[in-house]
Amino acid sequence: MMITKIWFEFDEWADKHNEYDENADVNFELTDGSKWSASIYTFQNIFSLSEKNRNTGENLSGKYFIADKPVFISAMNKELIISVLNDIIANETDLSSVFTKIDD
Repeated sequence: MMITKIWFEFDEWADKHNEYDENADVNFELTDGSKWSASIYTFQNIFSLSEKNRNTGENLSGKYFIADKPVFISAMNKELIISVLNDIIANETDLSSVFTKIDD
């Protein structure tokens, strides 16, 4: 299966994103017509979110982090994201264990 359409949340942002410290959703459609959403986080963003939460008191002052089916990557750029998604699609037998299915 291959990706036929893809949407990057960060394309909608007014400000440029930090490629190495960011999280964003990516929605994509496959050749079979199924639609999926991926929650992408850079490795650095987890540290930044933990630091923010220590300062705000959220999540027991940064002692835990919750995300629904996160995919962690080294940099938030389209080329890498597409490569990662394609690799997961090629190697994962149950896409719903990694991505969230989008119902029409």
